[in-house]
Amino acid sequence: MLSENHRIGFLFLSSLLAILLTGGVVLAQTTTIDASRLTALYETALNRPADIYLQSRIEEERARIRSAINQEITVAIAQMEKEKEGVDLDTVYRRQEKVVRFLEEERQETQVDFALLQDEEKAFYLNPETASGTIDDYRLTQSHADLLAKKAVYEERITAIESLLPLQHERLQKLNTRQWIERFSLLIRIASIGGMFLAFVLLERFLRLLLLRRFKQPNQRYLFSKIFPGIVYTALVMWVIGLLFASFPGAITSLGIVGAGLAVALQDVVKDLVGWFVIVQRRPFTLGHRIAIGPYTGDVIDIAVLRTTLLEVSHPWSATAASPLDSLERTGKTLLVPNSLILTQPVLNYHATSDYLKAEMQVTITYESDWKKAEQLLTSLVEEVTAPYTEEARKQHQHRMWIYHEAKEPTAATVYMEAGASGVVFTLRFLLPIGARRFVTTIITRRVLEEFTKEKIDLAYPTSRVIPTPPFPPPAEG
Repeated sequence: MLSENHRIGFLFLSSLLAILLTGGVVLAQTTTIDASRLTALYETALNRPADIYLQSRIEEERARIRSAINQEITVAIAQMEKEKEGVDLDTVYRRQEKVVRFLEEERQETQVDFALLQDEEKAFYLNPETASGTIDDYRLTQSHADLLAKKAVYEERITAIESLLPLQHERLQKLNTRQWIERFSLLIRIASIGGMFLAFVLLERFLRLLLLRRFKQPNQRYLFSKIFPGIVYTALVMWVIGLLFASFPGAITSLGIVGAGLAVALQDVVKDLVGWFVIVQRRPFTLGHRIAIGPYTGDVIDIAVLRTTLLEVSHPWSATAASPLDSLERTGKTLLVPNSLILTQPVLNYHATSDYLKAEMQVTITYESDWKKAEQLLTSLVEEVTAPYTEEARKQHQHRMWIYHEAKEPTAATVYMEAGASGVVFTLRFLLPIGARRFVTTIITRRVLEEFTKEKIDLAYPTSRVIPTPPFPPPAEG
């Protein structure tokens, strides 16, 4: 049965062989520090363990070795950091990873060497009875003092490495953060610009609603609601474009490529923008005008960049209209018409020449009535009611049509007459404000009934007469 010393020796030998076979360490060659002076001090201290002066000398020597180790590691790191100076961030990050990996491997190797020295100390020096044989051939040191000196060197190296590792790990983390920010800098920049843009939009809406309360007149409120956002958004867009070009100088080339793609993908939006420019520049209609664009008819209540808002009115040529000049009454519904329709659809503006249009109404009297008197009454009555409209329409016509080819001015109210099946039919043709047909015709009708009642003029209407006939005699029998 093996003695205790033999068992310790075999355990040390097996540990050493396992480490050497795995190639994990480079034992005593990991350091180039001269430890001969420290070895001599330990040799003397082993004979005089209570000598305080020797202990202080050992601490001084260890401090010198610690400083040398720090300088050695610092020089090694500096050599690695000098490689490929002035390169990009990715290369600097990989170089820092190499430094951290170097320190960690050095610490691990030194710790393994230190553990081997501890095992050797237990096997050969702490117990004075050592076994003879081949185990002595694998000893790492020549004496106990040599072992203590090497342990001290390894301890100082481990301490030096562990003091440098946190700083190098922190630098590696900062480089990793910078690398991540650089990789996603474009997205972060765009997101920040988008966030600022959204903040400006919300601020603009808040200020616009706050300031709109100060305007009492509807026209002033509307003008402010258009001018204020226009100025704010124009300045905002210019600021964003300048910021993008300053942050990304190569964005001009990319913008051309992206712009071509967007022009194809957003061609309807581009058409709406072109239509808005035509509306603003050529002014085929403006706010308050009654227009018809394609199948849509209504009063213009808003002109935006992409859409024109109409307050819908009944279509003059609808299937339910009594005549082409049937009443154009508002339905209370709004229509959002794309501005691109102005480029492809005919535009009918009821306010192009004036704010008035021609209307007709018919009055039929019996043949037995005094038609001459009826004609005089109708002529004077319709002129009296619509004369202000005719004069204002002429002024507007002259002002709005001066750049066009000479056209006929609006004529005064006229009364036409023809013979009808039920009586004499009078057609009254006159001017009235757009959208006020029912109101004006009601006034004229009331006045006609009052005057005809006074003058005993009868209105004609379709009638049927039943003429009785005597009964026929029965047929003779033959």
